[in-house]
Amino acid sequence: MSELTAAVERLSTSDGLVVVLDLDATVWLPEVYTLRAPRGAADDWTPTLGTDVRVLPGAAAVLKLLAARSDTRVAVASRSAKPEWSKALLAKVPDLAATAVHIYPGDKRTHLRRIAKGLGCAFSRMVLFDDARDGKHGNCVGAAALGVLAVHCPQGLNEERWRAGLAAFERGVRGKVIDAPGGPAPSRPAVTLPAVSLAMPFAALLLNGFKTLETRNNELFAPYEGRRVVVRVGMKDWDNASWKLWHPAGAADLRPGFRRGDAAGVVDVGETR
Repeated sequence: MSELTAAVERLSTSDGLVVVLDLDATVWLPEVYTLRAPRGAADDWTPTLGTDVRVLPGAAAVLKLLAARSDTRVAVASRSAKPEWSKALLAKVPDLAATAVHIYPGDKRTHLRRIAKGLGCAFSRMVLFDDARDGKHGNCVGAAALGVLAVHCPQGLNEERWRAGLAAFERGVRGKVIDAPGGPAPSRPAVTLPAVSLAMPFAALLLNGFKTLETRNNELFAPYEGRRVVVRVGMKDWDNASWKLWHPAGAADLRPGFRRGDAAGVVDVGETR
C-alpha cells in the first residue's frame, strides 16, 4: 500500500470530517447558469440529469467512495445563479446524500460559515473540493483564509484530487489550497471578443464550415464587420427542416465536447450589407 493510500485509509470517525462539494464544473457539466429552457417549454421546466447536465465520470467515482464512508458528513456549497434548477439536479445525483445544502449566489465564504454553524463543526474539520481557485470568481483561496482545507479541482473532482485532499487533511494541513499537479495555472493574457448566439442548426453549420453566408432581416452582424466573434450555441431549434435538403448528414453535428449553451468557436465576419 502506498504512503498516500495508507494516509487516506487511516482517517477515522474521530476526525469529524466534513466534505464540502462545489457543483458546477466540479461535480457536473455544463454549468447550470449556461442553460436555457427550450422553446415552448412549460414555465416550470427544469433541466434533466443525464440529458441537459451530466455528472463527471471522476466525480461519480468519488461519490461512490463517499457514500461508503459512514464517518464523513457531506455538504454542498454552490454559488449557482439558478438555485432551483441546481437543487432539482442535485436530488437526482447518485450516491450524493448531503446533510447540508447551500445553493445561492454570493461569496462562498458565506456558504461555508453557514455550513459550519449548521453542522456545529470548525472550519478546520472541513475540506472543500472546488474548480475555482482564485480571482473574481474563485473560491479556494477565500475558503483557505477561513481555515478550511481547499482542494483545487480544475478538471473537476476525481480520485486523484480526492485522495490528495484527504491525505493533506490527515497530515494536519489546514487553511491551505491543495493545488493540482503542476501547481496553479499560470496567468495568461485575456482576450475579450464580442459574442453572438445562434439557434441550431445554424450555429453548427456555421462552425463546421457549411454556412458561409448569413441572411436576416436585422443587423445582428453589422457592428462586427471585419471582426472576430465568438459563436454561442443557442438552446432553441429553427422550426423548419428544409436545410437538410442541401446539407449532408452530420453537417449540423456539434463538435465533440460541445453542447447547447456553450461558446463553441470563433468566426471572422466579412462584409455586411
